[in-house]
Amino acid sequence: MNEQTENDIEKDDDFVDVNLGVPDFSSMLDEEEITEKSLSGEAGKVKGLKVGELMTMFIGMTFNFVATRKGAHWKLSVDEANELSEATDKVIDEHFPDFEVSPLWMLGAVGTGIIAPRLMMDAAIEQKKQSEALSKKEQVKEHEQADSIN
Repeated sequence: MNEQTENDIEKDDDFVDVNLGVPDFSSMLDEEEITEKSLSGEAGKVKGLKVGELMTMFIGMTFNFVATRKGAHWKLSVDEANELSEATDKVIDEHFPDFEVSPLWMLGAVGTGIIAPRLMMDAAIEQKKQSEALSKKEQVKEHEQADSIN
């Protein structure tokens, strides 16, 4: 039987800290803390969210995703987002005057707006890691080929 003592577990934790590093959350500490009061102030925003704002949220995520691959010039500016939102709302009001977004759709849209950018960043980070690993493998292979020639 392999039993670990508390001392062994502490040594394992020290090993992880030394070899893997300790996460640094200091940048997150500077952000304003989310409180019940701050959330209650934001609740009105969700209730009054219009279709144009929802569309702009999704289009903005798409443009930000493209910007991570093609460059910052693809990011949607605040002015562009506002213009797009207003134009979308005008079209909806003109062609669908009785159109209302249900709370369920709002929840889905807002939830997606929160989660999707993080998923896209994870994908971009993973792609960069894979690209770097492939590049390192190619460098090692070239070095081995050069050594075999000499």
